[in-house]
Amino acid sequence: MTVSAWLELDKRVYGRGEVLQGRVTLITKKAMEVDCEVRWVDVYGRLVDRFRFREKLPNNRYIGFSFELKKALTVKNRLECEVYSVSGETLFKTQQVFIVTPDPEPWDDYVVLIWNPGRTREYLEKIKALGINAGLVHAPPPGPPPEPTPYLENLLDTNLRFYLAQLAPRWLAFYHQTGRRGEEWQPLRDAYKATRDKRLLVRKNCLNDPVVAMAYRARVQDIVRCYMPYGPLWYDISDEAGIGDLVGPFDFCFCPHCLNKMRDWLRKVYGSIEALNEEWGTSFKSWDEVVPMTTEEVRRRGDYNLAPWADHRTFMEITFAEAFRVCRDWVREVDPTRPVGLTGGQMPSAYGGYDWWRLTRFLDFIEAYNIGNSREVIRSFGGKRIVHVITLFDVGDEAKWMLWHHLLHGDRGVILWDYDDGVGKRYVVEPSLEINPKGLEMKETFLELRGGIAKLLSLAEFEDDLIAIHYSQSSIHAHWMLETEDVDIADRSNFDERARSEFVRLRESLLKLLEDLGLQYRFVSYEEVENGELTKRRYRVFIMPRSIALSHKEVERIRGYVESGGVVIADGLVGLMDGHCKRLDRGLLDDLFGVSRSSVELKPRKSRPGVEVKSVYGGFKPERRRFEVPVLEQGLSENGSHALCEDADGVKALFVKKHGEGLAIYLNLDLADYCLHRLREGGGRDHREIFRMVLEAVGVRPEIWVLNTEGGEVYGCEVFRWRNKAALYVGLLKNPSLVFSDMGPELVKSSERVFRRETRVRLRLPRWFHVYDIRERKYLGYVDVLETTVPAYEPRLLALTPYRVVDITLYVKNRVRPGESVPVRASLVREPENFNDTVFRMEVYDPEGRLVEYYSGNHKAVGGVLETEIPLALNDPEGLWKVKLRDVESGVEREAVFKVENSK
Repeated sequence: MTVSAWLELDKRVYGRGEVLQGRVTLITKKAMEVDCEVRWVDVYGRLVDRFRFREKLPNNRYIGFSFELKKALTVKNRLECEVYSVSGETLFKTQQVFIVTPDPEPWDDYVVLIWNPGRTREYLEKIKALGINAGLVHAPPPGPPPEPTPYLENLLDTNLRFYLAQLAPRWLAFYHQTGRRGEEWQPLRDAYKATRDKRLLVRKNCLNDPVVAMAYRARVQDIVRCYMPYGPLWYDISDEAGIGDLVGPFDFCFCPHCLNKMRDWLRKVYGSIEALNEEWGTSFKSWDEVVPMTTEEVRRRGDYNLAPWADHRTFMEITFAEAFRVCRDWVREVDPTRPVGLTGGQMPSAYGGYDWWRLTRFLDFIEAYNIGNSREVIRSFGGKRIVHVITLFDVGDEAKWMLWHHLLHGDRGVILWDYDDGVGKRYVVEPSLEINPKGLEMKETFLELRGGIAKLLSLAEFEDDLIAIHYSQSSIHAHWMLETEDVDIADRSNFDERARSEFVRLRESLLKLLEDLGLQYRFVSYEEVENGELTKRRYRVFIMPRSIALSHKEVERIRGYVESGGVVIADGLVGLMDGHCKRLDRGLLDDLFGVSRSSVELKPRKSRPGVEVKSVYGGFKPERRRFEVPVLEQGLSENGSHALCEDADGVKALFVKKHGEGLAIYLNLDLADYCLHRLREGGGRDHREIFRMVLEAVGVRPEIWVLNTEGGEVYGCEVFRWRNKAALYVGLLKNPSLVFSDMGPELVKSSERVFRRETRVRLRLPRWFHVYDIRERKYLGYVDVLETTVPAYEPRLLALTPYRVVDITLYVKNRVRPGESVPVRASLVREPENFNDTVFRMEVYDPEGRLVEYYSGNHKAVGGVLETEIPLALNDPEGLWKVKLRDVESGVEREAVFKVENSK
């Protein structure tokens, strides 16, 4: 070797707007003249920039150079230094890798991630062909100082973004992590069942132990420092977390840390030990004596004063949410630029810690399983502030439906599970690396979701019908205890929590009732009710599904809401307990609803279906004389209200009472099984007619009427509305109920017959609109009534606008040299003129007609105007390139060409 080179960079990690500073030192003892070239090359093989010089050697100096990094398209890049003789012979080569951290941009587009860690670069290249554009990296387990894993290099080499998974799973998901191996969780529950020894009710890795917390803080922050240069999409604190194993019931935690902290909390809640004893029915002499009750202890009292148990549940939910908050804060201390959250979120429940109102206040990102309507709850509380994705466990038509269903609820991505027995199956089969034909069927859907629709919806706000649904965590506590009185807590499983809960079934039924009537809603939490949110947002209706436990402040605010003109609708069992789940002698809102009770029954007996209409009241004029819906509570009578119905035993139902400027409606009807009735052809019609009558009587009607072609009822098709200033985006999607595992094969088959078929519908719009089919890219006319179809598994997605898109003016510089940036400017021409924001899908094709994905993408066009550029590389091919631009809202397209050639 006659010459060598020493390549130095001022640092290894840069931001995209920074300038890389470097220098080259040429080393030789021989007198010679050489040429040297330093090239910036990214993982796509693009020659982004270069620096050349000629030097006489030997010398005693270094040569400095710099590159502006604004044209960086990949995270991983390299500098190649090559030394030549003057005749062109290569004398020496060296290179260095540098990182350009992605900008922390708003997450307003769709990402398709795959959960399949540890795969080869060849595997990752294959999945990219399916439209998958991200993966994951597992945070390293406790041990030596963390270092980037080899798998990260594979992701970087294919320019796949990633999320950093499981920063602290052994803290927040200890019993799930160990329980999957048969350790800790079930042996502990078995031991407790045998002994009832409260010393077993101590959670390992206690969430209130400051020593444990500080150890995790150090580890979490070390991991974040290690991976933050690579720009994770988000930091995942834990997957499938829970106080125990997910939401499996167990009376954690009775350790000294939890008891001491709970006592401090109880002091703030009750103010005095006397007030706590009054509420709990206890006789503690000092705060140091206070210990909550277990499930068995509070059941043995037999008086349905659940407060000593329910307060413990509330405190543990506060503890769980606080643990996520401190983890988020630890991450933000190191990297405040990326979302922080959880994956594998569970259903709202009495155990596990999942009070979603508390959790959504502390998280930027959530991937939750849609169990117990958790997705609707999170949408209501987090809105667009929280990035939400789902995990998809299958392929095929049902999987496609799931993706569209969640997109229309605001999702911005999906995690594809492809990791059974350590071998990828669904998308790319290992070890052959052949694409699974079933996985290939998903490609079109993935690409469409990434093609601008998600970004368009990100410009808009989810529109509801000002219907509020009460989210009462205290009622979740109470109903759990009432439903499981005869079940040993140690025998109750995660499966039971989601499949055997009547309260979960009721929530599903209520939501499906509203959706089947073409309406949208929002959950309002107990704390929002206390803060006057019902009146502030001017909700038209407040629905209380068996809101059995109410705080006195909630009661006060609900009264004020009704007096000021609001409408409250309850099915039954409302306010029979206070906010701490202590049984009362009468319902807290009985006078508001105008009902009297012969006794307070927390667990009403099941009634025969069927109520007769006995009278009408104001706008409440039933079209039928009988409804096959069972009453809920016995022993209710009118006390200032008017009861419209009664059953064969004379039990009254559908109480209506004027109160101030508003109205209170007490249905006294059991709605819990509607979600099962609707799975049969025409099933649940009586439930829908009752709700339609009640809502129309108070002026609540759908914005978009979905009818059959004869003008009759169509149910089972959810209507989504997203408002983008002057434009309204309407999604129509088939809407089967959640599949309860105990519903049986007959109902499953019936559901498929009812929902999995294309349906022709007539839409009655609120006024005349220009209507575009967004997915079909068609203009459907200026109409107020539209006939269309709703496919079996995919949505009909429409844009309703007061303008028509006539054209796109598109300018692209027509001649450029390799390495130059190509300016692109475009604007929409609308009649009448309008400056609504929209999204352009830009696709760039090289001279061979191949789509260049890294130059293509979705762009927000503020006011319908786009200004961007294409950062060509020095080694991009010469010839005629094409730019294809499409307005995602209307489907209107335009093309332009530009020529790349070296100037002579």
